[in-house]
Amino acid sequence: EHRWTFTTNQFAGDAVWANNFSLVMQANDFLANIDTFINAEEEGSEKQLRLKHYKGVAYFARAFAYTNMIVRYCKDYEPETAANELGLPIVTTVDKEARPSRATLQETVNFILSDFKNAEDNMQAIRDFDNSSDGLYHPGLDALDALQMRFALYTHDFDKAIEKADIIIDNYALASSVQEMQQLWVL
Repeated sequence: EHRWTFTTNQFAGDAVWANNFSLVMQANDFLANIDTFINAEEEGSEKQLRLKHYKGVAYFARAFAYTNMIVRYCKDYEPETAANELGLPIVTTVDKEARPSRATLQETVNFILSDFKNAEDNMQAIRDFDNSSDGLYHPGLDALDALQMRFALYTHDFDKAIEKADIIIDNYALASSVQEMQQLWVL
């Protein structure tokens, strides 16, 4: 018999943790250095706007990794108890000797929300200049909206989930006929 319950003990040595925490470290390393390059460019230039977009992508990546970890390694988010539940270690620097303790679940959620805001602020700069930033090769604002929608569901912020879903649906209309649905599966 399988009860479909999980505990953090069964994930010791888990690749999910290692891969996501590696992504956090890479994003932190990038974020620690990118402002030097942004500030070296002419204000408002295409190159500076692209660098700001990449900074936003780093915040997106870190939020993505923490979102993946919070649902696996923390209790389900309940607004009433989140301040008293264990969250994840919040790491913003690269220090292989650091042994951060776990923040509360509420602090972890607030940190992820802050990364969403920083991602959006930085990714918006390029959209004002070049609408092709939501491409296939790197995340753009649509991917950020989709991740925020999913995270809002995890944190029981259903109004935010609906708001973000409406944005995505407006940008990617659903098939309105059987023929359109069939064309989704044909090259």
